[in-house]
Amino acid sequence: MACLFTTAYLLQTIRAILNEKSAVRWIDDQLNKWVQEASIDISTKTGCYEQTHIFRTSENALEYDEPDGCVKVLGCMKGGYDDQSEWVQHFDDDWQEGDCVYASATWDGSKWIIVLNGGIAQSLDVKTGASWYSGYTPTKIRITWNHVSKISTYFYAWPDWFSDSGYESLDEINLDTSDGDITRLWICDLDGLFHPPQTYNITNIEFYEENILSDTDYRGLSQIHPRLVGHLPISITDEPYHWYHHHSKIGIYPVPDDEYIVTAFYSKVTETITDLPCCMRWLAVPYTLAMARLSEGWKDDFEMFMAMYLNNLMFHRGDICRTSLMAEAKDNFFIPEGR
Repeated sequence: MACLFTTAYLLQTIRAILNEKSAVRWIDDQLNKWVQEASIDISTKTGCYEQTHIFRTSENALEYDEPDGCVKVLGCMKGGYDDQSEWVQHFDDDWQEGDCVYASATWDGSKWIIVLNGGIAQSLDVKTGASWYSGYTPTKIRITWNHVSKISTYFYAWPDWFSDSGYESLDEINLDTSDGDITRLWICDLDGLFHPPQTYNITNIEFYEENILSDTDYRGLSQIHPRLVGHLPISITDEPYHWYHHHSKIGIYPVPDDEYIVTAFYSKVTETITDLPCCMRWLAVPYTLAMARLSEGWKDDFEMFMAMYLNNLMFHRGDICRTSLMAEAKDNFFIPEGR
């Protein structure tokens, strides 16, 4: 079931209690800012906005940056699925004009200008000095350009040709670089032999670098104090078994001897009220009412609404944070007699 407490509903409720259905004393922007403040306060104090953070360890690196907006790391687990694939630009002076007496390719400082006669092809060749000239294995390519006629593009990876007829800007083309390096990009005008030269501006060339790591050998990591590093009866470097959170860093111990995937469970601060669990969103109402009354100088009303807000906030802190996020006592695992 969808949560009733949307931002619009909360604002409507606040205005109804303030007996101000339209903006007179407070504009919507001011009330929404107080709702955002409430969201920050609620998510910080209760830890109710829970997220996961997947990162990769590095060989001989003990500590790693905590995720943005982290309030508290609640637990860590070895294993997970990490996809760091991305589009990477290889453009500008990574290329040079190929040999063709009936066409030209010119770099003007911001784009490649290709001039073609009908039925003629021109190439951009990868410079031998480019860092990605050898051993580069992307899985896709896309080009940003503008043109006035249909184009067929050819991607040369020795000894195979990869082509796409009628290429449109930002179309993605799959590549297979298992047989060799990418050395050349062909642009061919297919509109026939007899028409004036056409100009094509290439403003970006991007390759999709696939970087996926998966580890299904899951193992929960136990939390330790940083002072135990180097004193536990295990190897100093090995697979992850323990973790700690201190000073915006997540420590993984033993010091990883390779690249591993670690999944961290943490509570996060947010200023978006709809990020919070439905049962927590309504707390923005007494908080906003308290701020509105305080701005008018109504101290008694401010204290009443703020007490209402804080009392409910601390109740939920015990109900959500302490129960579900903290380790249970050993006795909780025993089955009571008589059952």
